[in-house]
Amino acid sequence: MPRIRALIATAGLVLCSLLTSPSPAHASTQGDNCNAKWPGRNGSMHAWDWTDCTGTYLGGTTGNDLNWGDGVGAFTNASNRARSVMNAGFFGGRDVVAFYFLPGGDGSYGCLAPGELYADYLGDNTFTNGASMDRNIMASQWVTASACAGNSWIT
Repeated sequence: MPRIRALIATAGLVLCSLLTSPSPAHASTQGDNCNAKWPGRNGSMHAWDWTDCTGTYLGGTTGNDLNWGDGVGAFTNASNRARSVMNAGFFGGRDVVAFYFLPGGDGSYGCLAPGELYADYLGDNTFTNGASMDRNIMASQWVTASACAGNSWIT
């Protein structure tokens, strides 16, 4: 009898948890905001200070900015703030955005391919030195895919 009661109680708890869990129709989908902000292929890259391309817009550029904290270029006062990034660059040539752990475009980096479109949460990614990319980007530049190591691709 105690086993039957325990079984019934467990089944009741499982049923309650299933009934109160959000359904896929109600749960937010990763990338919804990034998808909505996608500008199409316009040759630019962008960054935001929160996940899923939300929060403060840190900047966007068709060029390079090798120091996001120096007050010069497209990104000012943006070092170590990005939590999501986007690559809307044109395909071909220097179509990959390399994001750097340090200013100057040297050292550890992570690469965002044009086909990936965006990384909606940089905490899912690491630089080539193993450090989290979340709130750790200090520079960016356009590079070719051949400039990126196998462990540098971000999603």
